[in-house]
Amino acid sequence: MVKVKCFVKDEKSAYIINEFLNINFPEYITNNFNMVDSKDIFLFFVEVNNIFDLKNFVKLHDECLKQTSESNIIFISNDDMMIFDLLVYKPLYFIRASKLQEDLLKMKIVLKENLKTSNTVTIKSGTAIIRLNLKNVYYIESLGHYLIIHTQSGKYKIREKLVDFINRMNSLIFVRTHKSYAININFIDKLFSSYILLKSCDKIPIGRNFKKNVQEILKIID
Repeated sequence: MVKVKCFVKDEKSAYIINEFLNINFPEYITNNFNMVDSKDIFLFFVEVNNIFDLKNFVKLHDECLKQTSESNIIFISNDDMMIFDLLVYKPLYFIRASKLQEDLLKMKIVLKENLKTSNTVTIKSGTAIIRLNLKNVYYIESLGHYLIIHTQSGKYKIREKLVDFINRMNSLIFVRTHKSYAININFIDKLFSSYILLKSCDKIPIGRNFKKNVQEILKIID
């Protein structure tokens, strides 16, 4: 499941958001900007009504959110004109405080559609719950009871079986090449008879029992 951090100063607005969203996410309501852990953020509600609020958000964005590609920012404001200053941050939605329930309903529809088309998967690595963009994953390696997910931004260790994780991803861009490996076909650099060289310079073995499947999917000709 995805952690949701809701930054809403007004208690009434926070309560409405909590009740109205109801999309099976554990939700955390706070107005303390220092409590942000960028690894935990998927949905990010932030109220911006004036220059002071905007400065606080810009600082937070530069320190945390800028490094979190999968965070979805939803702005709430009493001033409709603030949207012109906030568009540069590419928010998922802009909610008018005066039309809170109406705009939340519209945002909920946008959010659901976004999740349907999002090429992401939720993982638990250590104590962090992360929304991982599959397009950034080079390959997945199985080590005992754990998986090491190798991505453009680093490695994540999770406790899960490779076959279960592949089924959970339900993504056409991954192919299993070995009992212990699955690769993102978009990162293939060169194909060899016994291994695949990725653009990350990693050599991924092709297992004997998976060779035919790899050939069919990648159209490899020995």
